[in-house]
Amino acid sequence: MASRTNFLRALSVLLVGTIAFASCGVDSGDGAKSSDSSSDTTTTVKASEQDPTTTTTADEPEEDPQEGPTEEPSEDPDLPADPGGDLFSNEAEGWAIQVGPSWTTQDGSQIPGGAQASFWMIADAQGGFAPNVNVLVSPAVGGLQKFIDDTELSLSGILENAEIHEAELRVNTIGQQAAFFEYSGSAQSQSIRFFASAVEVADGIALATFTVPEDRVDELKDEVVPYLATLQAI
Repeated sequence: MASRTNFLRALSVLLVGTIAFASCGVDSGDGAKSSDSSSDTTTTVKASEQDPTTTTTADEPEEDPQEGPTEEPSEDPDLPADPGGDLFSNEAEGWAIQVGPSWTTQDGSQIPGGAQASFWMIADAQGGFAPNVNVLVSPAVGGLQKFIDDTELSLSGILENAEIHEAELRVNTIGQQAAFFEYSGSAQSQSIRFFASAVEVADGIALATFTVPEDRVDELKDEVVPYLATLQAI
């Protein structure tokens, strides 16, 4: 069982990496970019420990006693809700993401092109497949909309019965433009659902993907997907 779990974990990262690299048209052979893992710098901090933003406002006019104070919303209604959790930062690659309290960090996994993917297990394996989130940087060019378009074109050549449920531009939890995806397909007789977000970073596109067996989507979607909206360029 352990060997099958490791195989399917590697398969999920390989699929995501293959899709990411196919989307940017980069050769996954020796000519592709690679990362030096010895130079990577990652830090994890509590989201609640981040420095607060200080703002200065002009003197406010006296309130009309007949009208009473005006309450302002504590959160921007146009931004996705912040799910909390710890902030994991990869300064070398220029991205960060908040991670859930029950996520288990795993060693980075190799992907096509020689790059490393940061990897978290989300829940125990069932049927040899453990739901997971991984983040990798694809050396894509042309921006997020092109990345969306190229991803849509590449999926059918990588997954069997590929179906795109969502692919659109929105904003992440701090207001940066991001691409959001939901797609499904099968590989090695396993039906899989993928939820993903992407932001532009200095060296391409940072892509966070939640990979989950189709029969566990209802169980885990609401718990995990909100964290994808915290992927951000730093």
